[in-house]
Amino acid sequence: MRRALAVALGAICASMLLVAGAQGSRARDVTPARSEADLLPDLDQETPTQLVVESDGSTPKPGYWLGFRSAVRNVGDGPLILDGSRSNTTTPFMSVTQVIERADGSERVVPGVGRMVYVASPSHSHWHYLQFDRYELERYELRRVKSARPLVADRKTGFCLGDRYRVTTRPVPHAAPDKVYRDRCGLTETGLLQLREGISVGYGDDYGAFLEGQDLPLTGLRGGRYVLVHRVNGNRHLRESSYVNDAASVLFDLRWRNGMPYLRVLRSCPDSARCAIRPLGSVDPIRTREISPAAAAVAHAAGPFFPNDTGVLGQPGAWDQVQWNLVGPYGVDAPAAWGNLIADRRPGGTGVTVAVLDTGIAYADQPPYRRSPDLAAGTFTPGYDFVDDDTSPFDLNGHGTHVASTIAEQTNNGYGLTGLAYGVRIMPVRVLDAAGNGYPDRIAAGIRYAVDHHAKVINMSLNFGPDVTAGQIPQVLGAIDYAYKRGVVVIAAAGNDGIGQVAYPARSTHALAVGATTENGCLSSFSNSGDGIDLVAPGGGSDANLVGDPNCHAGRAGKPIYQMTFLGGRVTDFAPAVDFIGTSMATAHVSAIAALAIASRAIGANPSPLLVARRLQRSSQDLGPTGYDTSYGWGLVNAAAATARGKARRPGSRRPPAGIVTARRPVLPAQYAEESSPG
Repeated sequence: MRRALAVALGAICASMLLVAGAQGSRARDVTPARSEADLLPDLDQETPTQLVVESDGSTPKPGYWLGFRSAVRNVGDGPLILDGSRSNTTTPFMSVTQVIERADGSERVVPGVGRMVYVASPSHSHWHYLQFDRYELERYELRRVKSARPLVADRKTGFCLGDRYRVTTRPVPHAAPDKVYRDRCGLTETGLLQLREGISVGYGDDYGAFLEGQDLPLTGLRGGRYVLVHRVNGNRHLRESSYVNDAASVLFDLRWRNGMPYLRVLRSCPDSARCAIRPLGSVDPIRTREISPAAAAVAHAAGPFFPNDTGVLGQPGAWDQVQWNLVGPYGVDAPAAWGNLIADRRPGGTGVTVAVLDTGIAYADQPPYRRSPDLAAGTFTPGYDFVDDDTSPFDLNGHGTHVASTIAEQTNNGYGLTGLAYGVRIMPVRVLDAAGNGYPDRIAAGIRYAVDHHAKVINMSLNFGPDVTAGQIPQVLGAIDYAYKRGVVVIAAAGNDGIGQVAYPARSTHALAVGATTENGCLSSFSNSGDGIDLVAPGGGSDANLVGDPNCHAGRAGKPIYQMTFLGGRVTDFAPAVDFIGTSMATAHVSAIAALAIASRAIGANPSPLLVARRLQRSSQDLGPTGYDTSYGWGLVNAAAATARGKARRPGSRRPPAGIVTARRPVLPAQYAEESSPG
């Protein structure tokens, strides 16, 4: 009998990214005096933006917090360079010196400018430079100018400095041609003795709302006007060419209604901490809007989150120009889901591990391999290579890295593209070889490994050929049952043969079978369908020939799924790939949304695979005929609806669909049953 062979389900592109080399060493002069030859940084504190209000969800009386985006950019003549060092690992901090570049190519060192400490947060852990920026709330007192004092101060532990975004809103004459500081501040590296952080000229660093203390409490404040003041380098320990732009502020009005806070921003004051002393008519007011918690679900009051990743255009926030799969009309509504998880204090699905069974992942810097530049080192949990039988599951194809990036690429780091579940841990499990092929015994072993090592979701962007039967792969089906019984969600690709039959292993009773859709909301021409298809997700490509479907125009070309991977077999050359389409890509979206739904606890603290499946199906966007059909299954997955509190609702619907239209295998009961209450 011919041996069954599984294949990866995605096309590979061939382009290249050129990266700059490291800087060489320079002569140093340790002197405290300023010289005209010094190329000093100029730190510009940007005005706080993206103000959002969230509840902490406590009962019977919830507390409320104001979150906001903070950004500091360097518009000076030279980079901000901070060197931290300590003599041994028993010292809990690094002493920091500032390195100042000079016009003659030498360097001057200013010692004793502060400390770095290793800080662990819910989403990640790395080295922070203490007291870099501070923020506070002051009461608006127009007549008593000198009496303004902080009412609420921050609880921030410091700042991880780096080149997160390029300055594009003003000219910077001496801007660096490319990012220099991008090593993520020693992420997960607690044993470092030395570390360099900094911000290049023409670049900036930012923190999103609620990230690592990027918030202030509103509970206990009376209604009235308040000033949010944000300062960088407030103690002036760092040498700059100018200190006049080290503060910015925002004036807002706070009102309480039925115990809930409502904010209206009245004006912003760039380069000034003195919004409190100016008459309202002296500064051009920004367009006012009310910021309020969601009335029906205060735990999800943060609203949509739009990160600053630059996409292929190199502009902050331009990721949404190409990632139609996350924000388009037939995307998965990622920004609203991200807001939900931020409000739950589990940003990006923090706390959930997703095992990616694939061709491997570019997960570490280990010559000749390189970690993908937009995948954080701290994202990964130990995995295994069942092809070469070792503990180094590196990718030799590019497919697995693309899939993992769709799930968990770094987000809001001012670089590259976004990952749908950017806060999850990824377990790399290599079961496919460099050609994208794999065998049942390896795949079964990979599934069991993932289960035994505490993955909560298993992503299998692979399938066997359409002629492979259940009798040929008993070990794979047995492993999927093993996962299901132990509470692990298995999600698999339906296949790329464009036929009306779901391929194995997606066809297994205890796996969620995923088809692909285009940017037009039509089934992709290559996507398998048929009885047993559970859900569809963005996979790109051209429209299928579905007569009577208004979204479909047979053969109409559509965009691919843009994501970072290495290209052309060169394991050190990374760029956003522009030719990946497939049910592989669609499967990654569903796995990411499953992880977000689990992290949100909208279906309980430890939901079973059946509850997760029900949640995704009942919150999907109905496509094609009403209810279940054999082209789209239950519909297009929707991350926002899947992570919202309360009963699942289809996007655009006031109530769930009445029931099933077409008979199918019993993953769902014949009628919608009541969901379990959140834990």
